[in-house]
Amino acid sequence: QHDDSETTEDDIPFVAIRQEEGSADTLLSDQEAEEVRGVFRVSIQPKNDHPPVQVVDKVFKVVRNGQRLLTTSDIAFSDPDSGTSDLQLTFVRRGIPFGSIVFVDDTAHQVYRFTQEDLRMKRILFIHSGADHGHFQLQVSDGLYHLAATLEVQASDPYLQIINNTGLVVHHGSQEVLDTSVLTLE
Repeated sequence: QHDDSETTEDDIPFVAIRQEEGSADTLLSDQEAEEVRGVFRVSIQPKNDHPPVQVVDKVFKVVRNGQRLLTTSDIAFSDPDSGTSDLQLTFVRRGIPFGSIVFVDDTAHQVYRFTQEDLRMKRILFIHSGADHGHFQLQVSDGLYHLAATLEVQASDPYLQIINNTGLVVHHGSQEVLDTSVLTLE
């Protein structure tokens, strides 16, 4: 019985010893015994038995009537099944009353179906219009399992948000470098 791990192959070592004909209980002496050693190589066909799991779920913030890339930093899924790629995780969405989703290189046409690979490669753009706050549903699928996810959108005036502020001590008369390891803005 397989242990439900996501491996695709396994080896089973074995030893076979010839018994005396006609007797299941009597083994041949050490000199007469023929011993064969080998390895069964087993190939396992993976089964899609796990639905995708959402691993990134946060409010998508955008400038009012502006646009922003929608990426895996905003919404992302993982599939415990080995071999499932970002290209296989598809998102399907319906109408959005307060904006639209388009490909970065074709903003004239709305996109209703895209992959997590598109998100990771920064090919998806959200264009805000309408209400400042809302959410819309996405159907997410790995090809077998389908689940609903919600993306909450918050639009506002332009802003800077401090993501990382570890602090920097600058002694009187000295200099220090201010970089993203000390202060990160979004």
